[in-house]
Amino acid sequence: MYSKRLTDEVGRVHARATAPAVLDLVTSGRLDPAAVIDAVIPFDDAPEAMRDPRMKIVFVP
Repeated sequence: MYSKRLTDEVGRVHARATAPAVLDLVTSGRLDPAAVIDAVIPFDDAPEAMRDPRMKIVFVP
């Protein structure tokens, strides 16, 4: 990869900029968030749940 002068840049997404478009997709029914959520876990169980390698966990109060 580096011998071909390719670089890989990693950073955090600017979620505030993309959130309205994603929320519109969810409310219109064109995007189902259940497709990327593995588990809904009570917040009190967060430390244990974070040890389990899941795709996406949602914590609720």
